[in-house]
Amino acid sequence: MCCGPYRRADGSPSISEIGLSNPCFRPNPPNEFAGWQIKGGGVRSDDPATADAANGDVLKEYGFVRLETAAYTRDDGRNLTVKAAVFDDASGAYGPSPITCPRKCTRKRLATRGYLNSRVLFYQGNVLVDAVFDRMSVMSAAQLRELAGLLPQAEGNKRNPPSLPARLPKRASGPNFEKNTTKYILGPLALNRVGSPLPAAMVDFAAGAELVMGRYAAAAGDATLMLIEYPTSQIAAERLRRIDASHQITGQQREWRPSSMSVRSSTRAPVRSL
Repeated sequence: MCCGPYRRADGSPSISEIGLSNPCFRPNPPNEFAGWQIKGGGVRSDDPATADAANGDVLKEYGFVRLETAAYTRDDGRNLTVKAAVFDDASGAYGPSPITCPRKCTRKRLATRGYLNSRVLFYQGNVLVDAVFDRMSVMSAAQLRELAGLLPQAEGNKRNPPSLPARLPKRASGPNFEKNTTKYILGPLALNRVGSPLPAAMVDFAAGAELVMGRYAAAAGDATLMLIEYPTSQIAAERLRRIDASHQITGQQREWRPSSMSVRSSTRAPVRSL
């Protein structure tokens, strides 16, 4: 027997209704949690534009699978709307929020990704959740932690967040890291959207590249530090040679510049920093 009244955006039965993939499928988000009760039925869509009309193409790069939306209410009359975007893995769920969420969103560790007024954006495993309260309370964060614990998760390594963002140094040759500026990129569209100092053609995402960017406050002005990781050291070395050639580097002394980057292999050993 299926667990939830979820329907697709066009009104047709969802997988949770007809039980094609799993007769014990749990709706995502659930029918109830922490005193919140679902109103009517949820809506399911496989179209990334439903999740974000302006960035649907970017969500595809992160491995978007589906969006499930549900409205909730409590006995005290408060209301909550939850949108749960499911991705192929946790790297996909981690990446989009700095692009789809306004810059004022503050990043938090634990399950929470950011806050903006009565909006809370967080990821749990391979699920990115956008929750909007009509009125928040002191218990709202605890209630969302309970929701996070009920979300179905991917299996194995797919539930682990990417490790590359943690390698951005808090200090780099003197400049101070600017909080909430980390961007994790998995494709050319996202890279172009965030205003990268390096064109996507130079990165070559088809070669398996992952990229993280962060901003630093330096005496000469803000700087962007970019780390690029490739599956092998051979690929990383080849891409670095191409980047070197594109910059037409001469014998001039290298200094901290408004843009800098580091190319790494999957072994985490630095190949060279520009």
